[in-house]
Amino acid sequence: STNKWGWLRLEAAGHYHQEVYDFSLETGSRANGLLSATKVFYEIPYTVNKNPCRVAVLGAGSGNDVAAALRSGAKRVDAVEIDPVIVNLGRAHHPERPYQSRRVHSIINDARIFLRTAQDKYDVVTYGLLDSHILLGGASNVRLDSFVYTIEGFREARSLLNEGGVVAVSFWVANPILGGKLFRMMQAAFDGREPLCLGSGLGKIVT
Repeated sequence: STNKWGWLRLEAAGHYHQEVYDFSLETGSRANGLLSATKVFYEIPYTVNKNPCRVAVLGAGSGNDVAAALRSGAKRVDAVEIDPVIVNLGRAHHPERPYQSRRVHSIINDARIFLRTAQDKYDVVTYGLLDSHILLGGASNVRLDSFVYTIEGFREARSLLNEGGVVAVSFWVANPILGGKLFRMMQAAFDGREPLCLGSGLGKIVT
């Protein structure tokens, strides 16, 4: 289906999953309200690290985070996504065409496996909205973040950073308990240093 702007909207089992946006210069200059806040959300990592030469996007999905990295000047983006169907949909329908860029290297893989095996170093490692709890039954206690958003996983991401690099975690914080859990895990992964928490009007990002 399409969203209110006529761009691709993905649903799974009748529930919202993700949608694409066009934040290219021309469109972005006209953006306001919800669209403007959404643009800010995707670009927060690059307000912290303003010169991202190399970026890894975990949970690249249909390409919004990848497009944000390109707009922010990244010279190479490793776009990691476990679902090739979603990547192909993004390649076919994302209005900014991030997957067609020569600066983008698409990697079909699990995020944790990528973190454990990557040989490169990055200026930004950004976690897209990887949590998939909307696809599960209400009584389920199996959540994707139980496997990806862990102290060990954040340490693996930290190990891939260049000097001055940033690990950025996008997450819709449904309640203070979940937000506190993410905060403490990031703090533990970075030797007790408190993470920087920023909001966009849509949700929170912990950096």
